Amino acid sequence: MIMKKIILISVSLLCFCSAHSQLGFSAGLRTGFVNSPDFRTFANSYNQVMVDDISKKLGGFSPSFGWTINADFRISSLFTGMRLNRIGGGKAIVEYKNTSKRHFLFHQNLFVAETGVGFGEGGSLVAITAGLVVGTDYIESYFEYPDGTISYGKDKLLNGVYQDSHFGYLVCLHLGIPIGETISAYCNAEYLFGGAGGSSKSTLDDAHNDKKMDGAFSWAEGLPLDYEEYLLNDPNFEYDVEKYVRGTINGLRLEVGIRIQIGGGS
Repeated sequence: MIMKKIILISVSLLCFCSAHSQLGFSAGLRTGFVNSPDFRTFANSYNQVMVDDISKKLGGFSPSFGWTINADFRISSLFTGMRLNRIGGGKAIVEYKNTSKRHFLFHQNLFVAETGVGFGEGGSLVAITAGLVVGTDYIESYFEYPDGTISYGKDKLLNGVYQDSHFGYLVCLHLGIPIGETISAYCNAEYLFGGAGGSSKSTLDDAHNDKKMDGAFSWAEGLPLDYEEYLLNDPNFEYDVEKYVRGTINGLRLEVGIRIQIGGGS
């Protein structure tokens, strides 16, 4: 009798899952609006120190663009998903009176695991999720000479490719509109929160430049929050991680793409 009940319950659950579950795979394009308070602090300090040499001040990053690959599973109103995405190309540029420039480029690679509630039938969907985010933030810094020559080397301060691990979280609104029997168009709007390296003491470190000049000045391995203090070459500055830009690069992300579904779902 007990075995029959177990079998009956198991069959009922399988029937329910079959009727109310849905597996989906999607790919799309993303754009992002970069929010980095630390980089703004660095930019303001840099502009103050270099005011006599600058023709156009350093500002924030322009919007970034990229791609995403997603997998999701729906059963009744429960929505879970995993996403791998990348955005990049956001630029912040300072121009000098001698026509040279300094470029800062932003890139971000992230993996997202999320869960929440969703409603809809077939390819239609309205869902709200929250998720954990891990990945890597990058800021490339290079100098452009008046003749157009590009340098990432140690001939100029701040040159390098800075990177840091990203641990954070997000909230996301998902919308889906069916355009075929098993295909739908979707759009997501999400906001990233969180810190770098799991700690407020993590900084964007330059892993691709030895940061040593052929002289007395020892370059620290990060973008400084206070550029004037950085130039004083205090030997203690290099080891105080709280004086550097952290990889807390968050902000709004928008995404559109195509989703292919397997199963009915409701």
